Amino acid sequence: MDRQANHLASAKATLTDSRIVLENSSVRRVLEKDNHVWRTRSFARADGTDEVRVESAEFLFLLMDGTKLGLDDYWPAPRILIHIL
Repeated sequence: MDRQANHLASAKATLTDSRIVLENSSVRRVLEKDNHVWRTRSFARADGTDEVRVESAEFLFLLMDGTKLGLDDYWPAPRILIHIL
């Protein structure tokens, strides 16, 4: 198995009501629920060492008129809507 396939095979996710941990054999990413959104809170080696704490906005849209929209500007729909044509 090549190195990239090995990382995919060892990837896992751990989920609680307020925390998601995504990790493989090299790296760990921790997301925490902040009001209505999931935010990246840290990156670390797979064993948890060398943790880098972050306050992530996850994305930023800059509109042509200069308006900036980030994660806090969006709210989830009350239920998932699926429309099949």
